Amino acid sequence: VFRELDTVALLGQTLSKVDKNIFMSYLCQNYPECFENTQVTSDVQDISKLILEKFGCELALKIAIKIMLEK
Repeated sequence: VFRELDTVALLGQTLSKVDKNIFMSYLCQNYPECFENTQVTSDVQDISKLILEKFGCELALKIAIKIMLEK
């Protein structure tokens, strides 16, 4: 549980530095399953939790890093 909380906090901090439109566009194009049966939100914290739930800690962090490197 603590690891997930730390990961959400880290994702939130990392993704808060990325333009939300670029981030959402990247997710829609590369990980459309994030938005299946989910109302799209622009809140970074909610998106961080969603990515963590869908992909787990490791892949969620890899996605965040990849987005930061591409920006």
